[in-house]
Amino acid sequence: HDRKSVLADCLKKLNANDAQLIQTRYFHGQPVKDIATSLDRSIHAVYRELVRVHGLLSRCVERSMTKGI
Repeated sequence: HDRKSVLADCLKKLNANDAQLIQTRYFHGQPVKDIATSLDRSIHAVYRELVRVHGLLSRCVERSMTKGI
């Protein structure tokens, strides 16, 4: 598997809220400030969530890539 397909698989494993956050931020390009406003959360809280989800995705990709070797 290449990294892109592994990442796509990992994205499918996220819970609905995490997946929505990633889609809104990266696929739709919505600024964090706007996401924070729409979720009624602080910008800092949204960044914290993004960092947490990045960690989940990173670990998932690394695990999957290691298994594939």
